[in-house]
Amino acid sequence: MSLAHSSHIGLGGCRYGVPDSVVTDNGPCFALSEFSKFASKWNFQHVTSSPRYPQSNGKAENAVCTVKRLFTECRAAGVSEFQALLDWRNTPSEGLDASPVQRFFGRRCKTLLPATEALLRPRFSLTTDAKKLRAQKEKQKKFYNRGKRPLAPLKPGEAVRVRSPRGTWKQGICLREVAPRSYDVQVNGEVRHRNRKDISRANE
Repeated sequence: MSLAHSSHIGLGGCRYGVPDSVVTDNGPCFALSEFSKFASKWNFQHVTSSPRYPQSNGKAENAVCTVKRLFTECRAAGVSEFQALLDWRNTPSEGLDASPVQRFFGRRCKTLLPATEALLRPRFSLTTDAKKLRAQKEKQKKFYNRGKRPLAPLKPGEAVRVRSPRGTWKQGICLREVAPRSYDVQVNGEVRHRNRKDISRANE
């Protein structure tokens, strides 16, 4: 079996869940016993289109034609193919009130077009789950920081010692704080990005 086909289905399964069925053509890679074992292991039905009759696999054929047309237009307009696919998936289907991504995820995806926050929210409430997740993270943070002392913030221009990946310490100068507990420091004329735990004041 082609590793590409198995890895693509496996990757899709871990991202979006195991499909009920997978429809393919009658390519040699799908006719091997290894693919049958793979389908059995992942618990999905393998359905093949009629041999020498591509119309029976119309959904896939139509999708391929649509994507090819999009990519051709992208090259002519100098637009990213990924942007075109994003816009296409967010466009409501003809005769329906929802886009493909809404039907799949239950919400719109953010694009380069301006949109209100309300339009990007899922149809179900996440407030309770968000509170539980924050409480869980706070519990983990408290356990991780148990017995540790807080490190005072550094100021630009302070003389410091910086720990290298090999564990050695070198003299340097603190340049700026770029994020919480994260600093740019100058060591031997080079600017390095380090976490506060790998930096100490020169007089400490």
